[in-house]
Amino acid sequence: MYYRKSYKWVVVAGILLFTAAARAKDSKLRIHVEPKQAYIFVDGVPFGDSGRSINIAPGNHTIGVYNYGFTAQVREVSVEPGTIMGIDFKLDAVPGTITGPWGRIQIESATRSAVLLTSKTPEYFVGHGDEFNHGGAFLPCCVQQLVVPAGAHLVTIVDKGKELWSGTVNVGANERVIINAASGKQRVKSWHQGGTIGTLPRFKAGKASTTVAVAPVSGNLVAQPAQINCGDSSQLAWTTAETVERAITSGTENMKQSAVSGEVAVKPIETTTYGFQASGPGGERYFQHDSECEHSGARLLTSFTAGNSLSPHRRQGPGTGFLQSDLECLECQYGFDRPSRSSKDERQPFSHGCAQTAK
Repeated sequence: MYYRKSYKWVVVAGILLFTAAARAKDSKLRIHVEPKQAYIFVDGVPFGDSGRSINIAPGNHTIGVYNYGFTAQVREVSVEPGTIMGIDFKLDAVPGTITGPWGRIQIESATRSAVLLTSKTPEYFVGHGDEFNHGGAFLPCCVQQLVVPAGAHLVTIVDKGKELWSGTVNVGANERVIINAASGKQRVKSWHQGGTIGTLPRFKAGKASTTVAVAPVSGNLVAQPAQINCGDSSQLAWTTAETVERAITSGTENMKQSAVSGEVAVKPIETTTYGFQASGPGGERYFQHDSECEHSGARLLTSFTAGNSLSPHRRQGPGTGFLQSDLECLECQYGFDRPSRSSKDERQPFSHGCAQTAK
């Protein structure tokens, strides 16, 4: 009996020593952020707002600091075992103000959990739950609000890697939608103040108040020259604003673009639809412009469409402007002026049939 008890305590002591040794090898990051409301992500996982010390395993890590209305900073760090590393982040404010029409999203039961719009990566972070949980009816001085373009928004609430709630929220102009992150229930109330506000900064924080105003996605797509013969080259040029991700699409091809503006050469020899997808936290918009011209049997249609509803072809929700350019020829075949890639794209843009009668 005595031997068994002694053996048990030896095993327990061994486990404790092993755990202590493992922890001793862990390192610590002391992260300082400015503004102080900025949120820290480690390897894509939200850790919380404000400066803090984080216990971290040795090795290579990605540290990202985000605050809507400021340019994010992401750094790669290499942490040695048992060390303490200090890192300072100072974010630069994005200039300019935001205008409506807009509505409000109020989030309850989310404490300081990260709030993301449109997609679920850190680049779509807009704030944390405690910044958006006060309507201001009883304490007008302490309004905490998330102001978004009117329309449908995919909202995701994450606490240290655990998704608390995710769903589509339809926000009308001058309306306040209240989300309970614990139950998933939504309530809609009037927000008449929205119609009286001219402009808002992207981010404003006081002692007990916060306003985050999210800008809408915008952009443009043009083709130069507008008149071409089948097989001649044309340039598709795009510009976007308030976007995180961009991609040119054609059929099953989906080519990501890192630049907010740019151009690509195309040579139309059959009817082909080119699309340009641009996503950001600010809600889905489609703008449309069509121009037709004919020259030596070729007709070029260019368009950029926009709207404020969720696309049935996009799983990630709102925040996607879809720009499209249709190059139509009387005699058919078509290709990009670049190596072909194979990737699947669920969005099916508008397509125009190829005319078979030469003029």
